Amino acid sequence: MFSVNDTNYFLARYVLSNRFIQKNNYENFESDRSKCHGLLTTKNGKYIYARMMMTEVYTILCDAYISSLPKDKQQFIYMKYRDGANLVNIQLKLCTSIAQLNIWNLQILNNLTDYLSFQLTPNDIYYRMKIINLVNVLTKIVEFFARIDPDYSIATKEYIFRLKDKYEAYRELLEKIDDTVKNKYKSPINEAVCVKLLYPNESVENLAEKINMSRDTFLKYIRCFKNDLLSYTFI
Repeated sequence: MFSVNDTNYFLARYVLSNRFIQKNNYENFESDRSKCHGLLTTKNGKYIYARMMMTEVYTILCDAYISSLPKDKQQFIYMKYRDGANLVNIQLKLCTSIAQLNIWNLQILNNLTDYLSFQLTPNDIYYRMKIINLVNVLTKIVEFFARIDPDYSIATKEYIFRLKDKYEAYRELLEKIDDTVKNKYKSPINEAVCVKLLYPNESVENLAEKINMSRDTFLKYIRCFKNDLLSYTFI
């Protein structure tokens, strides 16, 4: 049965390790999923179908997470989890230390664990596409279980209601971000926020220079905006 604590720390490592294998077999996956429609009259069939749906969800979120990272960390993931390269070879190609690679790996696993658990962090506020993907995925999951499991036989009511709460919070967060983008030139803080949203991985110094703003003022504005929206990430 799906429950609130269904996602554990090992999930991020498992999804990353299997992501590129799944991509190669995506057509087979789609074919297998279509066959499950005939099993929806049984609890076991529904459970199998739900597991396949969640696999697809984790794939979508994994891709969204990877694409949000700086290029060097994306390269690290591809080399380690897709190509199976060892840290010594990765170190040489990325011109960094093994200690730094281990730090990256831990950060990636921790952050991806949160994302696969449908949990945004305060730093995600400036990653608009990550929020959009979560809103879309949560809509998909809630509608899926409402259709195949209205009596909560394979997904607990607590689990579904928690997902609904997250959906509402992230949808409101997205609306506030989009409203700021629409009013980009109405205030200096909006302009600072918009350039941060556009280039979330660039340094504060570079972003401040893009809009002819001092580093300290820019930093104050983006921190203020993030602090105002923190409550939407603690769901």
